[in-house]
Order: sequence, then C-alpha cells, then structure tokens
Amino acid sequence: MYRENFQGLVDKLSKKYGVEKDKIFFGNADTPPNAPECILYASAIGMGREYTCVTVWIREGLKEDGSWINESMRDPIKRTEKEG
Repeated sequence: MYRENFQGLVDKLSKKYGVEKDKIFFGNADTPPNAPECILYASAIGMGREYTCVTVWIREGLKEDGSWINESMRDPIKRTEKEG
C-alpha cells in the first residue's frame, strides 16, 4: 500500500482518511486492537528507515465505538464520496 519512513506513513494515512495522528495505531497483528481511542489501525512491516503498510483497518464513521472495517472491504462508492 505505502512504503515510507514512519512519520511519512503517519502523515499519509492521516491525510487520506481524515484521522488525527494520535488516533492512528501501528502494529504487526492482522487484526486491530481493542482500544476505543484507536480510529485507524495499520498493520505495518519494516525496520530502520522504511516501513510498508500492509493492511488498514478503520472504524466505521470514524467513531470510537464504530465497528472495524478492513479498508479493502469498504464500499468504493462511500469511499469516493467521503474522499471527495
């Protein structure tokens, strides 16, 4: 999906999905954490200066109590409307 240094990855995900940077969590698990303060979870691999974002999970409606949706399974029509 993306290949960046860590801060570049945070910046791109924040801008693309409209999520505050402190609400974005990273890890290497296949599923997002059970943490209400996490709105976007990115499974990433890498080390040093370069990371690759493998999977993105985002909470429905960008709400802390929203259901998790795998980005690859989001409705493309709703995605297009949201992203403008």
